[in-house]
Amino acid sequence: MDTPATLADALSALNAANVRTTELHAEVATLNELLNEASATGNERNALKAELGVINAKNTELAQQLAGIVNSVKSVDEQAAAVVAAAGHPPVELTPNPDTVAKNETLAERLKNVTDQGERTRIRHEFFNSLK
Repeated sequence: MDTPATLADALSALNAANVRTTELHAEVATLNELLNEASATGNERNALKAELGVINAKNTELAQQLAGIVNSVKSVDEQAAAVVAAAGHPPVELTPNPDTVAKNETLAERLKNVTDQGERTRIRHEFFNSLK
């Protein structure tokens, strides 16, 4: 930078430097706000990942419970068939409720081409809430 020729030039240069310094302080403040926002977003992401882990664990637990229930139902069906056969009656075929079958097929169709996990979860929640 050249040395100012007059005191007025020096004051003008100093004022320009002060203006630029103020602008830089404003930019730094904006960048700090963005950094804080990014940090908060990262913290939210980590919290959501932790929550997803809990949900996945619960999902696994529920899947195991469901498998146990299905096995119990199969066992009960087998026992009922044995009792009916022991009584000398032909086996009775149980047919599922057509409304439930249609709803299950609808859910399967709706999930068929959805790859986004969040969207799949939303569709499932919507489906199960419709059963209430």
